[in-house]
Amino acid sequence: MTITALATTDTTITRPAPALADLEVTATSEEWLRKLRAVGVAASNRPPIPILACVLVECSQGKATVSAYDYETSAVAKLQHEPSGRLKDAQALLPLSWLVRTIRTITRRNPKAPVTLAAREMLGQRLLTVSAEGYTIPILNHYNVAEYPPLPEHAAFERFRMDRQVLVGALNRSLVAASTDDTLPILTSIEIQGAGKHLTMQATDRYRLSSERIATKQPVPEFRFLMKAAVWKSVSRHLDGDQVTVGVLASADSPGRSGGGTALSLISGDLTYTLMGTGGEYPKLAALFLDTAATHIEADRRDLIDQVSVTVDLNERNTPATIVMTSSTITIRPALNEAPAAAVETPALVAAGTVPEDATQAVAFNPAYLLAALRSIDAEKVRMSFQESLAKPVCLTAGGVACGTKDTYRHLIMPVRMPQPLEGV
Repeated sequence: MTITALATTDTTITRPAPALADLEVTATSEEWLRKLRAVGVAASNRPPIPILACVLVECSQGKATVSAYDYETSAVAKLQHEPSGRLKDAQALLPLSWLVRTIRTITRRNPKAPVTLAAREMLGQRLLTVSAEGYTIPILNHYNVAEYPPLPEHAAFERFRMDRQVLVGALNRSLVAASTDDTLPILTSIEIQGAGKHLTMQATDRYRLSSERIATKQPVPEFRFLMKAAVWKSVSRHLDGDQVTVGVLASADSPGRSGGGTALSLISGDLTYTLMGTGGEYPKLAALFLDTAATHIEADRRDLIDQVSVTVDLNERNTPATIVMTSSTITIRPALNEAPAAAVETPALVAAGTVPEDATQAVAFNPAYLLAALRSIDAEKVRMSFQESLAKPVCLTAGGVACGTKDTYRHLIMPVRMPQPLEGV
């Protein structure tokens, strides 16, 4: 049998992707490294897709930017570079760690040395080079810019401005109580609510709770946003402008829904971050703060920090510290394996409050939690407010401030069982 092969003609025309324009940007080593670290917040260290460990350098209309995106956070930084006429519209995609390491290595002795990043088409391949201090370090770009995920496009943002120090300070204080346990993602977030001329931030890990309401100079849209605490911790250190422009998604048309739940933008100086929120309903926490307290006691914050620091260092891990209070003193006793708490002698701090005369009250806390709370309160004195039962949460505020005051920083800590009962308490 004879088999005759039939020839077929393929009329499909494959068009090569258009070549990227050449790119050349020069800025100081200091500027490159600062902006690369800033956008590195949105570049994954161990990404599921290797391309997400890259940064995108773009030139358009004479301006250059560096950006990164990991599907949850996007970061864009304007690069302060040397003028070079009209920069061509061009792009280059580079591994962030390689670029940072290369620039830092070749300019170690001169952080203000000019560094030139160039990208050119050579022999059908995209060749990238970093040049500085007489070195020219090449890298063949194996990443296709077309495969890099585009920065997300959102609906209209409603924007308002805030003093950077006020906003960063309030959010950083909220970090103290945010959970680090990823098994409960919603508790690893900071809840931000806006209404009228106020922003309220709160966070909890189920054992402690921080809450603060700050005033704004202009009305803010009504919104609710759950910001990942770990993302904010990374972002906050790079915001360097005097002001922060906060953008929240415009309110949805659906009844009962407020804006901001999906994304929040932060613009400060040369940096723009867009953060995706955590999904879910945050616990209702406002009712945990009592308007009035059964008793309270106040002492010097610095002295309290010193005593709690000693306790943190002396205690075994996860062993509670005992606080003993009278009408005029407060004492923080470490728990030692070799001796009961009653046998430990600790200097008594001068205190004032509403503890009854001739009465002694004792309560125990995780000393690390107590130390973090004390450090987050910016005041000379600290007030500890107690409910009728000492087994219920204790409220820490600045001296002279009642726990029911909303326009202040408030911190709740859940007491723990005392290691052993104290004589006379």
